[in-house]
Amino acid sequence: MNRIVLPILAMALLGCTPYNLPISIPTSKTAELISFDRQRGIVTMGAPYLYLEKPDVDWGQARQEAIKLCEEWKGHKHAEPTGKTRKRCVSNVGSNCVRYALAGDYQCMP
Repeated sequence: MNRIVLPILAMALLGCTPYNLPISIPTSKTAELISFDRQRGIVTMGAPYLYLEKPDVDWGQARQEAIKLCEEWKGHKHAEPTGKTRKRCVSNVGSNCVRYALAGDYQCMP
């Protein structure tokens, strides 16, 4: 009986990789500048995270940083979010994404 169970158990354990695990780790993240378009006045702030992390991003802090950049670049005193945050893959291992970024755009406003 052990001759059958042990190989099956070994194959099951070897097949377990982080991207198959149904767990996540809550993690506080600070947003940072991802990109900007000075001409259009769009600032993209975001936070990178690993697959098993469940990021808790301080979007209020992200907006304050966007306001600072809008003031420096365009002389504008406000930055308004343009929509929902989005998730994108920023690093792959083979065909599996292992590093993501949450990102949100802010429009510089006078």
